[in-house]
Amino acid sequence: MSDDGDVLAVSSPEDPADHAVDNAELASDTEEGFSTPYMFDLANPFLDDPRAFARGKQLFHNGKLEAAVMAFEAAVLAETSNVEALMMLGEAHSENGKDEVAAQCFGKALDLDPDNLGARLEMMVCALNQQDLRNTRRHARAWLKRHPKLQELAEDSDELLTLEFAREAATRVIPDDAGAHTVLGIVCYVENQLDAAITALKSACELEPTNYRLLNKLAACLNNADRPAEGIPVLKAALKIKSRYKRGRINLGLSYIRTFDFENAAVCFLTVLADTTPSLWGDELNFLGLTLAMMEREDLLDKFESMRHSGNVNLFRQDFDY
Repeated sequence: MSDDGDVLAVSSPEDPADHAVDNAELASDTEEGFSTPYMFDLANPFLDDPRAFARGKQLFHNGKLEAAVMAFEAAVLAETSNVEALMMLGEAHSENGKDEVAAQCFGKALDLDPDNLGARLEMMVCALNQQDLRNTRRHARAWLKRHPKLQELAEDSDELLTLEFAREAATRVIPDDAGAHTVLGIVCYVENQLDAAITALKSACELEPTNYRLLNKLAACLNNADRPAEGIPVLKAALKIKSRYKRGRINLGLSYIRTFDFENAAVCFLTVLADTTPSLWGDELNFLGLTLAMMEREDLLDKFESMRHSGNVNLFRQDFDY
C-alpha cells in the first residue's frame, strides 16, 4: 500500500531464530508454503509443557507475542499435524509483523487441510503485505473456489475474472459472510479500486464488529487511500478490543503521522517499544525516529540515540505518557 505502512497490516520483518529442528517436518509439501523450512528456537521453556498450546493462547490474548510464539512452537513440535497450533503460531507471527514466517505456518496448515478457508485468507494477506500480487490473486481465487457455499458459482468461474468472482460471491451468493467481503476488499485493493476495497472491508467489519484484526485491515486501507483521519477511530476500536495489539498500535501511530499529530504518534511507537524486548525492536523504532525528527526537537533526538544504544525506553517517560 505505501512505503511506510503496510497493506492490511504493518510489516516489521526480523530474522528467524538461529536453530532448526526437524526441518523437513515443517517444510511445506506443496506450493502453498515457502521452500525455506520453519526455524525453531531450541531454548524454549515450553518444550516439555503438556499445556503449551493453552498457555500460548492466553499469552497471545494478553499481547505477549514473543512468549506466545515459543508456546505455540512447542505445541507444533509436540504434534506437527496440529493445524490449530500452526494457525495460532502464524497469527502470532503476523501480529508481530513477520509475514514471511507467518506464511510458512499458514502454508503448512493448508498442506494438512487444503479446505481451511482461514489459512487461505491469511496467506492472501501475507502475500499482499509482501507485495506479491500474483499469489494474492491466486489465494483469493482458491478461497472462493473452495468455499462450500460457492460450489455452483465456482463451476462457472473459469470465465470470470477474480474480481468479478469475488464481487458476485460477496454481493449475491453469501452476503452475510465476512470472509467473502474481506476477499473482495483485498482483490479490489490489488486492482487499485481503493474506494470499493474500503466499502467491502466496512461490510466485513459490520458483520464481525469485534474482529480487531479485520478493523486493522480497514484502517490500513483507509490510511493507504490517504484517508488516515477516518482510520484513527477504527484503530482505536480495535485497540479497545485488544489493547496490546502491536500491529494495530503501529498503524495508529502511522495514521497520527499522516494527520501531523506527532505527539500521539510518538506515544504509539513508545508503547510498542516498551512492550518489546529491545533486541527484537523493528520498524517501530525507525518510525519513532522519524516522528521525533518531524517534531524538530533536538533534545528528543538525543534521547532517541541514547535509547537506541542502551535499550532504555524509560528515557522518554518525562516527555510522553505511555
